[in-house]
Order: sequence, then structure tokens, then C-alpha cells
Amino acid sequence: IRVYISNILGAEVFSALASAEVEELVNGYKKCEVDARGAIECAGRAFEDFLRRVSLCVGVNVSGKNGIGQVVNALYNNKDSTGVLDNKLHSKQSSIGMAIADIRNMAGHGLEARTMERWELTSHSAKIYIGLVLSLIKSVYEYVYKTQYVF
Repeated sequence: IRVYISNILGAEVFSALASAEVEELVNGYKKCEVDARGAIECAGRAFEDFLRRVSLCVGVNVSGKNGIGQVVNALYNNKDSTGVLDNKLHSKQSSIGMAIADIRNMAGHGLEARTMERWELTSHSAKIYIGLVLSLIKSVYEYVYKTQYVF
């Protein structure tokens, strides 16, 4: 599974991940068939941790932020010391990040507030979710550290 993840991310991006992030991604893939909800939660934790580390590198304080959505918003809506908008993510990365946050919330929360229903999550969706997380990790890395548009 590690080799598979490394092949998707490329050696440079893979080596930039923290060992705990890699373990979460590996555990996510291991859980896909038997625990889609758990698989999504693992990948979501890895992604949030990655974003928090990126925020340190770009000088955005996300210590008071909870969850992927708030961290993504802080990186995207960052303002410099003069109050001028200084996005650290591209708008498309922000949108995809918010979708990843919504899917993680489907997995991590119980009943929907309005409908009082719980989402049923499939192994297929869990696999696709982890793939999307990997694609956005690579994209954010390339954008932040190399100013390249990759997805």
C-alpha cells in the first residue's frame, strides 16, 4: 500500500508526508472493504494533519481551527499584514478541500441534523475518497512549494 501511495504522490511528495500521515492513509486503504466510514476518517485525519503542517510553512495560524473545512478556509482566505488577501491555496483547491471536508463529516458524524438520517458509506466511495485526498495532497504540495498547477 505504501508503494501504491508513493507511486500516486511521487517520491518527493511522499517523502514530505509525516510518518503518521502515511500510516493513516495506509490504514484507510486497509479498512475500505470492511469499514468505509473508518477508512474515510483515517484519510481525513491524514489530510487535515498535512494541511496543518503546510499552514506552518506558509505562516498561517490554524491553531484555533477545527476540521478540514476551517483549515482550508484559513489557507484560502489568508490576509497579509496589510490586510490584502494572500491566498495560500488556489480557489479550485479550496473547493475540492471543502468537498473532502463534507465527505469526512458524513463519516465522522451521526445523524444529519435536518433529516435525522445517517449516511451509508460504501467501500467504493471510501477508495475514491482516499484517491481524491491523495490527488489534493499532491496538488497542494506542488502549488505551495513549487508554484505549479497540478491535479
